[in-house]
Amino acid sequence: MIHARPAGVSVLICTYNGAQRLTPTLEHLARQQVAAGTAWEVILVDNGSTDNSLALGMACWNHNGSPVPLRTFLQPVPGKNNALELAYQEAAYEYMCIVDDDNWLEDNYLQSGFDLLSRQDTIGVLGGSNKGAFEVPPPAWFARVSRIYAVGEPLVFTGTPPQQLTTLGKITQGTPWGAGLFIRHAAWRLLKEANFESLFTGRIGEKQLSAGEDDELCYAVRLIGYELWYEPALRLTHFMTKGRLTTDYVPRIIHSFSQTYSRLSAYRRLVYTPDIDYSKNMSWVKDFAYITLRTFSIKNLVKYIKLRMKGDIEYLLEGQQFYTWFNFIVDYRETRSNYLKVKSMQERARLLSKTSLSNKVADL
Repeated sequence: MIHARPAGVSVLICTYNGAQRLTPTLEHLARQQVAAGTAWEVILVDNGSTDNSLALGMACWNHNGSPVPLRTFLQPVPGKNNALELAYQEAAYEYMCIVDDDNWLEDNYLQSGFDLLSRQDTIGVLGGSNKGAFEVPPPAWFARVSRIYAVGEPLVFTGTPPQQLTTLGKITQGTPWGAGLFIRHAAWRLLKEANFESLFTGRIGEKQLSAGEDDELCYAVRLIGYELWYEPALRLTHFMTKGRLTTDYVPRIIHSFSQTYSRLSAYRRLVYTPDIDYSKNMSWVKDFAYITLRTFSIKNLVKYIKLRMKGDIEYLLEGQQFYTWFNFIVDYRETRSNYLKVKSMQERARLLSKTSLSNKVADL
């Protein structure tokens, strides 16, 4: 049996060659305004760096007064997800906050998240809003594609019909930003007990930008019965180096998003259309017909051509739908297999939850 963690916040930082980025990130953490009764810690996981990140991170933390313990670990297996798995296992407290090595939390971030999660035990994942900071002035086109950099308010919705959520509340459509994301350890424990296996490795170094693990975690937590919430008062600054502010970098991000679509669609089908049985071929045929009609509509084609002819960088965003259509065909077998795998995990989690509830009732 996996025992519950005590109340508190474990800040999880995974880094690859992040020595230069870590200093301001840790300085902002050291300035956190946390109530005397709120326990917290920092866990720093090195994912195969070659720049002495752990030692430099510890030196920076000591220089800033070591307000709480900072524990360091090495995960030599490449991939952010592998580093996070280790951090989840080592976390001492019930609320975990995933902080990238280029995220600067506002001073009340941890306390605000702790307070809300303590009051609302149905929340499995909690996210906030981000703003950008830049090594060099951002290009003029940045504002039009800022969301692919996880800057601004996330596109999350609530209610029926869905309305964009800009105040504190439950998310019914979409997922919050992965940067600064809180996750309840109980939700993670239930996922692992249900044999959850991520379909992603996460970002690997600087060469492979494949992401999707943040969205996957949100969808998985929702599938096992927890809620996703948005709290705009949770604010952080996402720092970007000049190498990420080029027209060569943007297509790489968009391409990585297109590659994640097929895997995430297994979760989306179970979250948003649970009554449709995708173990049957006809369900996939109908989806393919719908995606084809939407992708190649006259309106979409005209918009894409106009943006492309103008040289507007937004044509890359419009073009993502064509990658998505292509990946639907190429990844069909894998997507169907993933759907069945995720559905089995969800069913195991439901059975575990029922068994746990029955045991609690029997103990009363």
